[in-house]
Amino acid sequence: MKLGVVGAAASLAAALGCGGGSKAPVAASPAEAVQEVSFSAFIAPVLATKCVRCHTGERAADGVKLASYEEVIEHVVPGDADSSHLYEMISGPQPKMPKGSAALPERTQQLFRDWINQGAKNN
Repeated sequence: MKLGVVGAAASLAAALGCGGGSKAPVAASPAEAVQEVSFSAFIAPVLATKCVRCHTGERAADGVKLASYEEVIEHVVPGDADSSHLYEMISGPQPKMPKGSAALPERTQQLFRDWINQGAKNN
C-alpha cells in the first residue's frame, strides 16, 4: 500500500510518538496480535529523520550506512531483534543512538523490534 504525503506524515508522526490520537501498529497487550510493521511507512522515515544525517555515504559514522533497505538489513538479524545491532543501538534504558539527540520514543523502539521480529521485510 502506498501512502500519500499526508499519510506518510501521519505514519511518521505516530512512529515518533507525536500527534494526538495517532496510533502506531503496536499491540495494546501481549495477548493481542501485533500488526505487520511496514519498512517504507514506519522504519525508513525514522531512519531518514534520525539516522541518515550521520549514517550515509563515504563518511558514514563507524562505517554504518542506513540510507537504504539493503544497507539497513546488514545490521539486523531478521526474526531476532535481540541479536540485531541496529536494535541494540536504539533501545534500552540508555540507547547509544541517535547520538547527541534524545532517545527514540519507546513506541518507536517497539516498532523497530516488531519489524525485525516479523522478518525485517522490505515492505
